[in-house]
Amino acid sequence: MEEARPCISFAKTYFRSRPICMEIGVQEGNHSRNIIHYLSPLKMVMVDCWETYTRTGTTEQYVDSAFEVAKERATGGDTISEFIKGNSQTILPSLEENSFDFIYIDGDHAPMSCALDIINAVRLVKLGGIVGGHDYLSDGKPGIVHDEKQHG
Repeated sequence: MEEARPCISFAKTYFRSRPICMEIGVQEGNHSRNIIHYLSPLKMVMVDCWETYTRTGTTEQYVDSAFEVAKERATGGDTISEFIKGNSQTILPSLEENSFDFIYIDGDHAPMSCALDIINAVRLVKLGGIVGGHDYLSDGKPGIVHDEKQHG
């Protein structure tokens, strides 16, 4: 098991009971697995298009296997795992407000997509909840810092 990202480590010390969690941008489920391992959530909702990735050389076979790998990594134990296939900008607005304790964003890295994921996540997270993530691109916008050394 890899070391938890800083926001996941913080969430582990922050929550006193088992949280309801979401990851936006799951791909192969590495961070979902870590969230489940470190936070032991009651429920883990994973949102990803599992259709196309902008990585050079991505094949349809890879996308299919990424979904299967994510399912293997993020199921088991007593956490309820839910997988939602689709674009986060379409899916998130349809979900109930104030329904998550912890939302981890690692979806589309384009500045506008990242900003929309943050806006949508803030609407979905409960008062006192946490919205975190990593690995976004700043595109030179003031107030947004991308630190390669800390992986976002």
